[in-house]
Amino acid sequence: MPPSGLSISSFAVWPSTGQLRSLTYFVPSGLGGGGITGPPPGVAIHPNGTVLYVMAPSISNAQIWTLNLGQNGVLQQTASSPITINTAFQGLAMDPLGQFLYSVDQFGGSIGVFALDQNGNPGTPGSVTTGLTNPTEMAIDSTGGFLFVLNGGSPPGMINMYAINRSTAGVPGALTLVGTPATGGSDDQSMTLTPNGQFLYVFSLNSIYVYNVTSTGLTPVTGSPFTGVLGTGNNAGQGTVDPTGKYLYVTAQGHDAIYGFSIGASGAPTALASSPFAAGSFPDQINIDPSGSFVYVANREDAWVYSLNSSTGALTATSQNRTMGFGIAGQLLSSGSSALTFTPKALYVTNTGSDNVSQFIITPSTGALTAGSPVAAGTAPKGVAVLPDGDFAYVANSAIASGVPTLSAYGISSGVLSPSGTPTPTGNGPTWLTPDLSGTWMYNVNLTDSTVWKFNINSSGALTSGAKTVTTGAGPVFITTDPTGQYLYTANSTANTVGEYSIQFPLGSLQTLSTGINSEGIGPNWIAVDPSGQYAYVANLTDGTLGEFTITEGSGDLVVNGPQPFLPVGSALSSVVVEPSGRYVFVSDFVENKIFSYTINPAIGDLAFNTTGEPVASSGTGPVALAVDISGQYLYCVNAGSNDITIFKINLTNGTLTQVGTATVPTGGTTPAGIALTGTVN
Repeated sequence: MPPSGLSISSFAVWPSTGQLRSLTYFVPSGLGGGGITGPPPGVAIHPNGTVLYVMAPSISNAQIWTLNLGQNGVLQQTASSPITINTAFQGLAMDPLGQFLYSVDQFGGSIGVFALDQNGNPGTPGSVTTGLTNPTEMAIDSTGGFLFVLNGGSPPGMINMYAINRSTAGVPGALTLVGTPATGGSDDQSMTLTPNGQFLYVFSLNSIYVYNVTSTGLTPVTGSPFTGVLGTGNNAGQGTVDPTGKYLYVTAQGHDAIYGFSIGASGAPTALASSPFAAGSFPDQINIDPSGSFVYVANREDAWVYSLNSSTGALTATSQNRTMGFGIAGQLLSSGSSALTFTPKALYVTNTGSDNVSQFIITPSTGALTAGSPVAAGTAPKGVAVLPDGDFAYVANSAIASGVPTLSAYGISSGVLSPSGTPTPTGNGPTWLTPDLSGTWMYNVNLTDSTVWKFNINSSGALTSGAKTVTTGAGPVFITTDPTGQYLYTANSTANTVGEYSIQFPLGSLQTLSTGINSEGIGPNWIAVDPSGQYAYVANLTDGTLGEFTITEGSGDLVVNGPQPFLPVGSALSSVVVEPSGRYVFVSDFVENKIFSYTINPAIGDLAFNTTGEPVASSGTGPVALAVDISGQYLYCVNAGSNDITIFKINLTNGTLTQVGTATVPTGGTTPAGIALTGTVN
């Protein structure tokens, strides 16, 4: 079964568009049992952007998990995690100066404070403030001077304001009540502050309560509460203010919308002319990136990205991403004020004829390849895969060596492979493999016995506890995961089907979603899922067609898409890939030695030919595998007949390809088959 919402997904933000690119997810060990029943009610991120705190509730207590943000956005549990608190259902608030972490006990009516060391690790609670009535939400102003608490114990709700002790005298982080608690609404949901800390906004059903914040307490502004501004009968979600303090946005869970307001000099909200803005199902958390350019909204099962017009405050939806949602809206945070860079690093190619793996270093500015020395593999290596953190690579050796089919493991240092341990036995005829998105498990398909095997991946990168998980359709040759980390798909070349599976937690076993959906063609050979997790495309080798599918949200089932269930493309489609922005699909034809380019309709996922009636580019002889680098600039094509790699620059304006250099790059081996790339996100 899925992890009941108790997971943390990490995404990279593409600087120019705000697009979210799925990196990995993390499920803290020990979660999923002991009465833990919902998504983490409290999450916070340290101001330095390297430490994430997660509150996990259970029936009798709560735990704070401290996670470090590692390479490529991979979350790693710290040695001090978790801290168990003998209270239940808590929330978290992060001190903007990085010195304290506060937790709220909804049923116990108290607030605890944790002092943080220089690495962001929390110690035991140093001070406890009691006497609150059903506190549910906390907020801290940008200077770290005051903490605000929303009490929902009895109508009307109350808002307490506390001064945070930052002097050396007394208890560090201790709270002192300031003024008289302010009166809120009968069903206060959440609150937020303006960046300068001047105004506090509290959202209650369809109303907004606004308070002026002074050193002596909270005072309602003229006109507060502003009733009916969030729609009749609406259930308000979360709110946020843009970095300039000009605009206020509130999710409206009852209307699947976002309400936008301009903020006047008095703090009063005035509805924007273009408000409300459409959102997904049951929108909850809302967040604005530090530049003020993009708005992110966590809906029940996906995250939407909006561009923010700084002149008008209008929001325009630009992209969507499926998430590990299971019917419960989650928390959403962003971190960092500098744009990320996506840098390609290394490329690996398996050579079935010479039983080795070629390795290359990528020149980021040109996409050019510098060859290293090939490393030995098993017999007829085909599939190759790299873990999300880029530390280990794995190869499926498709023929039997010494009577035992195997998977080989390699450590990666500065892009260079080194064999790690002895090859691991698997099923008969291993052809392809893929890790799950978290890097916890490895799955491979076996052509001869039509099985999928699962392996645990330990901290040293070794594969352990390998065993058959399911029997799939006849002749499986390819396997891949979706970007949410919930589903696996196999291309079954003999059965002409696509196997569909959900990954079951906490052990990683597979549950069959169907007996295998028709691939809409003959000889399915490769599957590509778009970065949003909404669409899948299947390349059929025998009849040269391309299947188009929509992935059903919440179940992972594939349904045929587009005006026709498959596209006639060429003679023998060997590979298909979607570039990282999710706009273009590239397909290789093994017989015609060509690469075709299509544009994705983001609304429904069907494809349109980019250059009518003509292939976009010519490859080497017998193209078998395609891959796009992490920056989305370069397409690499492995050619089995000519034993080389063709490199193309991708024009992201129209999807056309231009070959890099005047010649292909020799693989250094014979009959290449598989490809994998690494890169860094900084």
